[in-house]
Amino acid sequence: MNMKKDLTICFRTTTDIRNNLEELARESRKSISSVIENIIYNYLIENKSPDVLTKERREFSRKNVNLPAFFYDGSTQSGNIKKLCTVLDISLGGFLVSAPLESMLEITENNRGRNFNVIFSLPESLQPIDMTCRLQRIRKTEKDIQVGAEFVDTNFQSCQTLQKYLT
Repeated sequence: MNMKKDLTICFRTTTDIRNNLEELARESRKSISSVIENIIYNYLIENKSPDVLTKERREFSRKNVNLPAFFYDGSTQSGNIKKLCTVLDISLGGFLVSAPLESMLEITENNRGRNFNVIFSLPESLQPIDMTCRLQRIRKTEKDIQVGAEFVDTNFQSCQTLQKYLT
């Protein structure tokens, strides 16, 4: 079940609150709007009826997977060196990948908004899927980097294969 964002709410606030929200957004690599929505959402969960708010908040539902994959910088300057990663979850809109700490440093240095490519195969699919992705979120742990990315360039066949797998 999806909860599409179909409403805009505007409000007045102080400079101090705005500055703090901007700092939170920068630290979490999110938009101010996303930070505010999360604050409100968490408040409502704690103080109101949680059953109204437990619907899927994402446009596309995710499926947990454990798929070997390769990522590479699609630019011609990089030489397209492919490095191993693992797709942890996937949806029609994007996925979460995990890679050893040192292997994704060149992808994550420029942070959010940078494009890269990922090649992977879905179970029972003969065609590999090669997707261009835009980096959205980065989380470093002691042993790996987890990168959330959205699909920005998909060919029809890859999109169709992914859609069949997810439904």
